[in-house]
Amino acid sequence: MKKILVCFAISWFSIGTFSAQAQTEINFSVNLKYADYQQGDKIVVRGSIPLLGNWTEDGQLVLSQFSKNESIFEGTLEIPDNELEAQYKFLILKGDGTEIWEDRANRSLLGLVNSGPETVYFSGRNDPGLTSTLTQVTFSLDASDMKFNGDDPEGIALMGNRGELSFGLNERKVMQEVRPGVWSTTVMLPYGTIRDLEFKFAWLLEDKWEWEYIPGHANHIALLEMDVPDQQISMKYDPASGKIIPTEDLKSIDNYTVVQEHLGETFWATNYAYGLAMKELNDNNLDQAIKTYQKYKAVNTYDSGIDDFHFHYAKHISQRDGTEAAIEFIEAKQNEEGITDSRNSYFEYLKGELWLNSGKNSKAREYFRNVMANYEGETTLAGTYSEEALTISYLYDSDEDSIRVGIQQAQQKIYKDSTKAYGWLNQIANAHKRLNDHFDYEQTLWRMSQTGTPNERSKAAIKLARKQAKERRYEEAWSTINDIDSLQVSPKVLENRDFLKVVVLEGSGKKEQASQLKTKLKEKYKGNERLKTLHEDEEGPK
Repeated sequence: MKKILVCFAISWFSIGTFSAQAQTEINFSVNLKYADYQQGDKIVVRGSIPLLGNWTEDGQLVLSQFSKNESIFEGTLEIPDNELEAQYKFLILKGDGTEIWEDRANRSLLGLVNSGPETVYFSGRNDPGLTSTLTQVTFSLDASDMKFNGDDPEGIALMGNRGELSFGLNERKVMQEVRPGVWSTTVMLPYGTIRDLEFKFAWLLEDKWEWEYIPGHANHIALLEMDVPDQQISMKYDPASGKIIPTEDLKSIDNYTVVQEHLGETFWATNYAYGLAMKELNDNNLDQAIKTYQKYKAVNTYDSGIDDFHFHYAKHISQRDGTEAAIEFIEAKQNEEGITDSRNSYFEYLKGELWLNSGKNSKAREYFRNVMANYEGETTLAGTYSEEALTISYLYDSDEDSIRVGIQQAQQKIYKDSTKAYGWLNQIANAHKRLNDHFDYEQTLWRMSQTGTPNERSKAAIKLARKQAKERRYEEAWSTINDIDSLQVSPKVLENRDFLKVVVLEGSGKKEQASQLKTKLKEKYKGNERLKTLHEDEEGPK
């Protein structure tokens, strides 16, 4: 165990060089000179880990008065190294039970280079009257080139780990569309917020919020200038790479080098080191990526049971050297000393996923079944992944009997978890279509038109109406189309519906009505390329 003195100046706090030992002894010290403190009150520390009470009084650290200065309170705690990214605050417990929390951002056990033995004041104030807000950051995202099946996102939200931001999807900060395709929001960061900021976007699709995906579930990072009152973080969606990137070559955004310079050796104990390893993987720098990851793991020994780094690394090996070479890499990791059953179960799942990606469905199923049979209770996540992947492996098999097994398993999953019903029904519909089971395909489309969000139901109804129109069942198709509620669906769905109406009207011999509708559509969708095909049998996008 190493001992680190954590002292405070103004609002910043930092620790010395980090090592890979199991625990770190932290000394908390706070000055109450400008706080509402009276003799008999208690000053405590609460934070985001059990040793600090998980933000409650259960396990909070009570500080003691320093004999040489009655305004200063101190306390010591041994904290596991894998919990040094925890956040915390000081608070005063008044004699009548009132709690006075610091009026500032959460403090972090990790984040700054050691600045020497100084003192922090309660609420980060070294002058009575200091305002609580130091800076504001305006985030913008140009999503004008972002499309999902041809549709624009219905909304954009910002997630993060500082100030009013949160990585809780239910606490998302919804951005405003300031001009077509460009979204913006301003975040106020309280006095004392540390400079490094993690953030990520989410978007609204068919009434559901979806996370931005960065390989390995990493986040964007920004290094703020805390003495600048107004700052801009401008990002854009790049259709060529499918990624969200800075609009300019900003050194302060997604630049692990400058963050590492800022944090020093403490960088390796943070998720930023993991993000760097994932970036190096994405850049196809496999040798450097494995070195970075090993240095990160030398400090962070916590076993989450999921290791996305190894999965992405193995995928790169599979692309470069073949699936068997990737399997050998995973098995070598399994044979390393200290691998837990939880991690081992995930490695077994990864091997199945690699075979599935290479089209070896039968081989993949061996590994998925192994996880489900031999690791029950060890990790529900790997088991859930394996169970779902097993069904997918049947649905996408070339063998008819296997596909029907997949359909049966998917039907059972709908009854177990209705929240995933639409997704599984879509898989079932595709399987029936591959098998040329026209009746079952239509029945599944009808079920989809009664399931999920308004947009999902409407998309399924359009598929069903197209099928009915192809089979010259125009009255049924017209009835199906007119069940779509135009007030609750996206513009793209309405466009598909409107153009399909022309097909149905013409097919049923109602030429005059079809002509009138065409005139309306030419005005409504002026400039749309689909107008050129109105004289043809328009079916819209598949």
